[in-house]
Amino acid sequence: MKRQKRIIAGIVILAVVAGTVMVAGKIQRKPPKAKSTKTDTLKIVILDSGDYYYSDEGIENGIMLAQEALEKESGISIDLERVDDGGDYVNGISMAKALAEDESVDMVISFQNFESIGAEAGFFEQVQKPFIITMGCYDEVAERGYEYLITDFLSGRTIGSSIGEFLKQEKRENIALCHSDTTFEKDELKGIQSAIRDSDNTNIYYTQTGPFDEDGLAQLLARCEKLSIDTVVANFYTQTDSAWLLSRLRKKRPDLTVVGDYALDSSEILKKYGKDLEGVVIVPVYPYEDSEEMERFIRHYEVEKQVRFSTAAVQYYDLFQMLGKAYDRCGGESQSMMRELKKKEGYEGVAGRIYFDEKGRLSSENCPVFVCRNSKFVRMK
Repeated sequence: MKRQKRIIAGIVILAVVAGTVMVAGKIQRKPPKAKSTKTDTLKIVILDSGDYYYSDEGIENGIMLAQEALEKESGISIDLERVDDGGDYVNGISMAKALAEDESVDMVISFQNFESIGAEAGFFEQVQKPFIITMGCYDEVAERGYEYLITDFLSGRTIGSSIGEFLKQEKRENIALCHSDTTFEKDELKGIQSAIRDSDNTNIYYTQTGPFDEDGLAQLLARCEKLSIDTVVANFYTQTDSAWLLSRLRKKRPDLTVVGDYALDSSEILKKYGKDLEGVVIVPVYPYEDSEEMERFIRHYEVEKQVRFSTAAVQYYDLFQMLGKAYDRCGGESQSMMRELKKKEGYEGVAGRIYFDEKGRLSSENCPVFVCRNSKFVRMK
C-alpha cells in the first residue's frame, strides 16, 4: 500500500529496538533473541510502519482465514507477530537488521516505505532468511536478483504496461498523465509509454506533477479542454491524493476515461471515496482470475467477516497458505523454502496459479483490468 514519502536523514544506528509487539490482536513483550529451534510452527514477523497493517481490513482477515484453514486442514501452525517502526526510517532499518539476525524468526514480511526495502534486503540475503514484500517496492530493487527476496505484487512497469494496453484496446487517443514524480510512479509511467509506443492513435499529450488542490484541478481541466484530452491517468504516492483527484474528475468531467492506481483498491479508501469513484479503472497490484473457487471465497469472506471484499483479502490468504504449505514440505530450511516458492509450476491459489520468477518477482500471464462498481473494484468483463 502506498503511503506518505519520508525524508531519509541522519546516520542509521544499528541497534535492537525494544518495545511491544502485537500477536493475534494482543500486546505482548517482544521475545528475546534466541537460537533457532525448528518446530511444527512457522514463525513470521510482520514489520509494519505506522499501522499500515490496519489500512485494509482484508489484510488481517485474509491472514486469519488462511491460518484457520491451515490448522484445520493440515495441522500447520503459524506464529504471527507484528512490530511497527512508527514510520521512522532509521528505526525501521534497525528493526529489520535485528529481525534478520534473530534466529527464532523464520521469515519477515515488510509493510514499510519503499525507501527502506532497498536498504534492508541485504540483511536478509546475508543470513539467508526469506524477506517478503507485499505492498510494493521499486523495480530496480526487485531486479537486483536477491535470492531470498519475494515481491508478492505486480511491478510498477508491469502495471503501467497493462494500463497502456488497456488504453490502446479502448482506442483512447489524447492522454494526460498526472503523477507525484516519485520512483514507483515513474516505473508505472515507463510501462505505459512502452506499451503505447507502437500505436499511431494513442498518444500522451500532457504530463504533470499533481494536481493536489482545487486551483491545480481547475488548471488541469482547462488544459484538458484546450488539448481535447479524452483520458486522465493518475498515479500518486499516496492513496488519498489519487482518490481525491479521481473523485473530483468523475464529478467535473464524467465524460473522461479515468484510470487510477492499484492503491485505490483498499477497504478504507473505498469506504470514504467509493461512491465517487464509480467507473474508475485500475490494474490491481495482485491479479486474480474469475473462477467458481474465487466466487466461493468472496462469498465466504463477506459472510464470515461481515465486510466487503477487497483484493488484499485473497492476496494475504493465498500468501499465508502458500508459505505454510511450503514450510510444511521443506521443514523450515530457508534455501529449500525459496526453491519451493520459486518452482516453475507455481502454486495453485484461490486467485489462480501464482508464479515467482528466478528473482522472486510475482508474474502474471494475464493481467486483468478492474473497474469500480458500487464502491467495489471488480474485474472488467
